[in-house]
Amino acid sequence: MLTSVCGLVLLPTVPAFSQMANNGQVTVVGDNQAGLSWTASPGAELVNTENGIIDVYGDKSTGIRVFGPGVEGAEVSVENHGTIETFLGEAGSSHKHGIIVGGDPNAGDGGIGVSTDVTIIHSGNITTHSESSRGIYVLRAQGNFIEPGPLGTVYIDASQGTISTLSTGGGDNTSDGIYVGAGNADVAVIAGDIDVHGSGTGVAVTTDLSSEVSTVEGTAIRTFAGSAHGIQNFSSGDSTVSVMGDIFTSGTGAAGVNASAGWFFEPDGKSSVTVGENSRIEVSGASSVGVQSASFGVGEIDVSGEIVASGNDGIGIDVGGSTYSVTIANTGLVNGGWGESGVAINAFGTGGEITNNGGLTSLSDRLVTSIPPSDFGDPDAQFGNMTLNNTGEMTGYVTLGALGGNQFFNDNLFVIRNFSDTDGDGNRDLRGVAINDMGGSDSHFVNGSNGMITLGVSDAEDFDATSYYVAATGIDNSPLSPNIYDFSRPGLLQGQFINTESFLNRGLIDLTGAEIGNTLVITSSDDASTIGTGTFIADGGVLRLGAILNDGDGGEGSIADMLIADRVELGSAATTIEVAIRDQASEALTVANGIQLVQVRDKDYSAEDAFILGGENSYEHNGAQAIGDGAYAYKLYHNGLGTDAADGNWYLRSQLQDDDPTDPLYTGGVPVYEAYPQLLLGLNGLPTLQQRVGNRYWNNAGNKVLIQGADAIVPFAPAEEAGVLIEENAIWGRIEGSHTKITSKTSTSATDYDYNTFKLQAGIDGLLHENDDGKLIGGVTVHYAHGKADIYSVHGNGDIKTDGYGFGGTLTWYGENGFYVDNQAQVTWYDSDLYSSTVQSSLVNGNSGFGYALSIETGKRITMDDHWSLTPQAQLVYSNVRFDSFTDQFNGHVSREKAASLQGRLGISADYQNSWLNDQGMMNRSYAYGIANLYNEFLDGTKVDVSGVTLANERERLWAGIGIGGSYNWDDDKYSIYGEGSINTSIKNFGDSYSYKGTLGIRVKW
Repeated sequence: MLTSVCGLVLLPTVPAFSQMANNGQVTVVGDNQAGLSWTASPGAELVNTENGIIDVYGDKSTGIRVFGPGVEGAEVSVENHGTIETFLGEAGSSHKHGIIVGGDPNAGDGGIGVSTDVTIIHSGNITTHSESSRGIYVLRAQGNFIEPGPLGTVYIDASQGTISTLSTGGGDNTSDGIYVGAGNADVAVIAGDIDVHGSGTGVAVTTDLSSEVSTVEGTAIRTFAGSAHGIQNFSSGDSTVSVMGDIFTSGTGAAGVNASAGWFFEPDGKSSVTVGENSRIEVSGASSVGVQSASFGVGEIDVSGEIVASGNDGIGIDVGGSTYSVTIANTGLVNGGWGESGVAINAFGTGGEITNNGGLTSLSDRLVTSIPPSDFGDPDAQFGNMTLNNTGEMTGYVTLGALGGNQFFNDNLFVIRNFSDTDGDGNRDLRGVAINDMGGSDSHFVNGSNGMITLGVSDAEDFDATSYYVAATGIDNSPLSPNIYDFSRPGLLQGQFINTESFLNRGLIDLTGAEIGNTLVITSSDDASTIGTGTFIADGGVLRLGAILNDGDGGEGSIADMLIADRVELGSAATTIEVAIRDQASEALTVANGIQLVQVRDKDYSAEDAFILGGENSYEHNGAQAIGDGAYAYKLYHNGLGTDAADGNWYLRSQLQDDDPTDPLYTGGVPVYEAYPQLLLGLNGLPTLQQRVGNRYWNNAGNKVLIQGADAIVPFAPAEEAGVLIEENAIWGRIEGSHTKITSKTSTSATDYDYNTFKLQAGIDGLLHENDDGKLIGGVTVHYAHGKADIYSVHGNGDIKTDGYGFGGTLTWYGENGFYVDNQAQVTWYDSDLYSSTVQSSLVNGNSGFGYALSIETGKRITMDDHWSLTPQAQLVYSNVRFDSFTDQFNGHVSREKAASLQGRLGISADYQNSWLNDQGMMNRSYAYGIANLYNEFLDGTKVDVSGVTLANERERLWAGIGIGGSYNWDDDKYSIYGEGSINTSIKNFGDSYSYKGTLGIRVKW
């Protein structure tokens, strides 16, 4: 170990390039000395090897020092692969640098000579403890001033080393990690891990020419005091900073990167800062800046990594120049602090461009602020025009230059929000109006085809209603309900574009949020309360609004999100309004003008075709789009009604006729729902006795009996001797088909319908009791039913398909005297699919239903002669159906209110019967009849409830019908076929409603 006052010294008498190395330990205890030192030689190489240790205790002494006038073309190389540490020593000691090239004016050193090239390689460890003690220090100095003239180049590679400047002596330690004062030299610095615990800078470079400072991936620069920047690069030429590692600062006013260029000798100099993809710059002190780049020429910042400025008045990016460019790559993220913005622009020339392909946010929600470099607080002193391109994600608002001419192109997500952190605790706590100030009357905003604008959701209890504009309606722009459009209402949002000449929309504007009543205001004025000439240009795209479709005209239960513009103009295509309907109190009709969606403040400039209605919940009705909510449908109308007929606003109204607001418009599903129980009742009906099993009562000519004995003159006994045949046990099955057309007597939705039914029924009957008066026959049945209904209405068309399965029981008394009583009971389970052809959508699939029916029929066959008889008859059928409640795509809750029928039938049939022996000697029989019926419905139709709206439907009560039928038995009644065909019609409005039906069955005796 060498303990020395001066260490190892290479004297100026050395004539040529010299080398010096330390492979051991050197301790410097004298003042103004160095562990390794070179002076006044044409060139030298000084190396502190991996095993080299240099400890410095003397005041103004250094680990490695190179100084002296040098000669033109000299080269100086310094390498430190070992450890250099400068200790505090006596009180007041300072300027103990790790490596110094060029001398320290404070130590009385001379400077590096002209045209000297300096190379420093640092891969070891440097630690300083004293004030103003830099890790690496390069300076051309003579006495206490920097000499003019060329210096050559300075290259420092410290990427593999560590530098720490510690504040162990108390006071303000201004020690930098690396400092280069290069005069007229070109400078390149590659930094590694640097910790600065005083107010010094991690890397500081000053040069009259160009300079480059970079960090490498996996390294970090950390500073902890006020104004302690991570990197400060000051160049009169071009300034380039490339950050591939991390930078962390925590002091007040401490920037991650502070770069400037072109201030003196090169007014066209360019300041360029690049933040790499895997890098992070985080500044947490008050008034700190993540990246600051300024130039009299071009200021340029490219961000592929992350910049976070979390402190009070912290700014993510501060860029200035006669022109400027900020680009945030798709992997980049910039987050400003609370009280300031994500990006601040100091524009004093022709302006510049900001392109965000990644993410841009701020704790203040102020995204971009363009302000003059001399005064952050005077937005009226703007210079130059800005072009802002967003193809990434932005959340907040912008404040651009006051002279106008700015352009904002949004082609991805722009969340307009003013939800700020006001106390620096990291939590957003104040909701305010999000005002995008575009800067002047010649500024324009374009929401591109891929652009999406939303209002940021806020749940803050505290709010600031400053500049809030209350939506208005009618020809005189009267304010709407203060109970609804009130910024004190929790969760309510408003975005504004002021100083905006035009707003062209090709993308999506989504104003929906947690609450209904959000608004977006577009005006050319500098205050939303003043009507200007700001024009919303519809060029396609979508406007999505939330609404409660209840009482219109500002009723407290009826509100909607709203677009508000000075003027509206049609571009190449209309903007489609999609309404996201909130399921709340939606059973009422619109009143007055309806539910307002767009307010146009300058009534003379409102293009009538600028908006159309659309969206997933819309459908076409009579050539125009409609949307539904509950039972009602709504269409979009330009202008109000009455005195507001030229107010230029857009409203939703539920009215059947465009020129008559009297009758409401129902959704396309309402007629289907109204007809639904009528179809179920049609399937749920019960047949007559003849339709179900055919004729089983034979007398007179229908029951011929052979005379017994050899002397018979005729083969058959007289009728009074033959008696009556009542067939007993049988297995039977039948098929039935019908078509029914109904013109409703009363219908809430003016619905008419027709339906076809198909039924299969089978049963087994057996004798239960017999006496001299007759027979009692009981049976059980099973059945399948299928129905398809087509529904027609001015509100919409549709169809229903239903399948039913069930079983039943029968009990029939056949009297010997021709009197009968037939009883039926059956239950059926239904499965239905409802479809609207108007909406072009299924309304519900697989809806379950249930029905039961009871019937009693009685009649008496009255003999006219052996073949003919009359049978007066009466039947009473009660039928009841229900279906499971459901909610459709219009938020309509559909439920059965009433669905029952009590139908009476009075009829009389003229019957003809006969019997004979066939070729096999067995008896055959035939029975034919014609029948006339009169029907009356005793109940008053069906009712369906749709979200509180009752849909009533009633058929004509009184009907009449005729039919023919018959039965044929053969082989001694072993087999029987039977059938009937009938046609019925309503008596009132004869022929408007009708049905025809046919049934065919077969019965086998057992």
